[in-house]
Amino acid sequence: DSFVGTSYSDRDYFQQAREGHKGRQYAIGRKTNIPGLFYSAPVMEEGHFLGLVVRLWVRMVQVWGIVY
Repeated sequence: DSFVGTSYSDRDYFQQAREGHKGRQYAIGRKTNIPGLFYSAPVMEEGHFLGLVVRLWVRMVQVWGIVY
């Protein structure tokens, strides 16, 4: 399954990054149903929000992704 096209804008870690802050949240994966710790950081250019970088810890394995 692809994560493309799935909205995560309702997640706390997304909203925190959207506000320009590092975010974190324990949640169940929307596509995988696997619980994990989600960490995010905003990607900004000249004060404008471009997207965020998400780091997910699941069962002591890390997964990286970029969300636009």
